[in-house]
Amino acid sequence: MYVTKQSMTAAVSNLTKHLEGVTDALAKAKEHLTQRIQGLDDKMDKQNELSRKIESDVNAINDNILLLDSGMASLINYVSVQDEKLDSLEGKQSRANLGIQYLCNFVQGKKVKMPEALEEEFLPSRTRSITFHDASGPMGLKALDCFSRSTSVPPVTDGVQLNGEEPQTPSRPLLRYNSAKV
Repeated sequence: MYVTKQSMTAAVSNLTKHLEGVTDALAKAKEHLTQRIQGLDDKMDKQNELSRKIESDVNAINDNILLLDSGMASLINYVSVQDEKLDSLEGKQSRANLGIQYLCNFVQGKKVKMPEALEEEFLPSRTRSITFHDASGPMGLKALDCFSRSTSVPPVTDGVQLNGEEPQTPSRPLLRYNSAKV
């Protein structure tokens, strides 16, 4: 076999066509792969942006939860303090009610033992009462009784008949005065 000019030209042109076909195929494959890689890059960018946004949202929610936790702790503390105050007021109200009941019974002349809760309030170490002294010693309410009888002011009554007798003086309102603590 001999190579002729014409067969060589035909072979070169054939090879050139094939190379152009391969070049075109490679260019199309490169273009296709470049488009796919660009699509993946775009998807990766979107995923990264979405991940950053999710992380930012999670951090914001975490901060809100910490604020709520702090607020809840403050609220629980406030409610606890208020509960203690209410318990204290409830105890004081109960003692006041017992005292009023005891005083009502005392005024009505009933012989009733002072409730134990009130007796604890009036232990000698805690009392702040005013006592009257004379040469014979403390007399308590007897001194007040003697004092009220020694004045020229007639006794005050509430207008109730005692033992079927008319009150000695017309009824008048009992007045209450504030006194300064010493």
